[in-house]
Amino acid sequence: MFNLALVDLAVVAAPDGQVCTIDPEQVTFAGEDITDLALTCEDEVVAPTFAMQCTVAGNSRELTLNYSINGEAYSQALTTGDVQLEQPVSPGDQVQLSVDELVGHTCSVTPAEFTVGETAPSIEVTCSTFGSVSVLVTDYQTAMPIADASVEAYVFSGEAGAVIEDDSAYLLLDNVQTNSEGRVTISGVGYQERLVLRAVADGFASRSDVARTSTENPITSTSVAMIAVDAQVNFDAAAATMVTVTDSPMAVDLPANAFVNAAGEVVTGEVTAKLTNIDASSDPDIMPGEYEAYDPEQDVVQLIESFGAIDASFSDSSGGAINLAEGTQATIRIPLAQRATSPPATIPLIHFNEVTGIWEVEGEATLQTDSSSGAQYYEGVVGHFSTWNADVLFDSIRVNGCVFEEDGVTPRRNVRIRAEGVNYIGRSSAYTNGEGDYSIRVRPNSQILISVDDASGISTTFPLVTGSEDMTLPECVVAVPGAMRVTLTWGENPRDLDTHFMGPTVPNGEASTERFRIYYSNSNQTVNGVTIDLDVDDTSSYGPEVTTVPAFPYPGIYRYAVHHYSGSGSVFQSPTRVELQVNGENYAFAPSQDEDTDGTNDTWIAFDIEVAEDGSVSVIRVDQYVPRANSDIGNDGANSMMLFPEKSVD
Repeated sequence: MFNLALVDLAVVAAPDGQVCTIDPEQVTFAGEDITDLALTCEDEVVAPTFAMQCTVAGNSRELTLNYSINGEAYSQALTTGDVQLEQPVSPGDQVQLSVDELVGHTCSVTPAEFTVGETAPSIEVTCSTFGSVSVLVTDYQTAMPIADASVEAYVFSGEAGAVIEDDSAYLLLDNVQTNSEGRVTISGVGYQERLVLRAVADGFASRSDVARTSTENPITSTSVAMIAVDAQVNFDAAAATMVTVTDSPMAVDLPANAFVNAAGEVVTGEVTAKLTNIDASSDPDIMPGEYEAYDPEQDVVQLIESFGAIDASFSDSSGGAINLAEGTQATIRIPLAQRATSPPATIPLIHFNEVTGIWEVEGEATLQTDSSSGAQYYEGVVGHFSTWNADVLFDSIRVNGCVFEEDGVTPRRNVRIRAEGVNYIGRSSAYTNGEGDYSIRVRPNSQILISVDDASGISTTFPLVTGSEDMTLPECVVAVPGAMRVTLTWGENPRDLDTHFMGPTVPNGEASTERFRIYYSNSNQTVNGVTIDLDVDDTSSYGPEVTTVPAFPYPGIYRYAVHHYSGSGSVFQSPTRVELQVNGENYAFAPSQDEDTDGTNDTWIAFDIEVAEDGSVSVIRVDQYVPRANSDIGNDGANSMMLFPEKSVD
């Protein structure tokens, strides 16, 4: 007797271009021939597939396109231009598309959905950007632009519960390079309450600034001046090392085998140290970020007064950034700032967070005196390296005021107010609200300078003496769009440098007798209805001296020069720096070479401004030494001969 068996049948190979089936696919074998099978082959029908083509325009950064095909989801990162989507489609497929939200962009996709017909339609993603920041990166010592500097932009999320001192609340928005003029514009930043900009360049200490954009002022600009590294020292990672700087108390004392790389591996071989002294005595803007520090013990952000800072960075033999191993400590020495007064014996030691732009308290330093040079410095112990500052945190008071448009009636919204310490090293910022009112924190019982300092408009700079309580200013200030401000700063010597700003007083503006001069003896002058002011004249080192030009009275050539009035040294050695803000743009100037400015050529011409008949402005770097009487432009292009009265110096 034969047992029954079930047999599965299948077509294992078919002729090219055909699909074959067998019926039935299972039979019972009973020991007899199987005769009722049907093998059928048909030409294979292949549905056509199409690639989806997409054009992307208007975006400043990579965006994400989401699409689904018959309910199955896909996503693809896209840059500007023409691109083919990764997934093909066939006739009858249902396709839906959308674009992820992108900071500072409004994007749409067309069509947003479709059914594939005989071909796939072309897809267009169109974006428009809002909010932008222009950055000028310069060498602080020379004021020359730094090309190929890296500029990172971090934005604060602003989500509920987020605090500005928490770096996890920030997003790296972009990382771009400066052009040959040291400039870069980052588009599509959106409207940001807090925008942290970090510049990095070979041979310089990294530097950060904080900006803001809004619906009222969507375009802003900032200038980042970078300090060149003071000393670069190579040493063996396995050896205990004291890294020092010639003619400075600045130093870092390191134990042996102190460093690990980004992977946490112990560093061996040669290590490179780069140390930079950051003394903000003449210019508080050279300090990274804002003068704000977070104290974890009190859980509060306070204003700070600087008594000196250093930047210390280290790299391995391959150039990779390294830092102290966990649990390893080093001793640092921070030179006391030249303008520091009444330095405390002990002081908080704080480090800079390059993502938040906020300083963070971590340790304490003590005031020491170098036995050989007599130089003073703060010494403390740190567990990692960044920019370290010896600072005092203080309870601030508030100065309240308001800002109007030129009409004196319309409030200026979302413009930045700046306060700078005169008898202390520090500054602060605030922004006006919807009514043009502001409330800015400052040090009590101090001398300060206050001004509107915004890319959308500036004001005159006025001095103020604060008390121990909050104060409200009796008059509003006026912010003028398109105005020009020039700020002169220098070091301890020469003791007194003077601003001289010159320009035409008649329409042709050619003859020397028809030109105005703003300086210590003529601190303001009205020309063709425009009042030009020397807001601040400093006579005791450092500056600043501030000149404000609400508008240019006439077409013609304007000139800015610096006169060495008194004191030792030279304009170059000081060092002297001039910063120009005009029409929302930033420029910087410094002498390129030394000259005995205590002698015949006692005046350095920084720049000219050429104003055309249509009001357009050209900035021309001059960088030339001349005798004081020859500092202006004569009617035939020769220098004029204007005399200067003497002034008293405190």
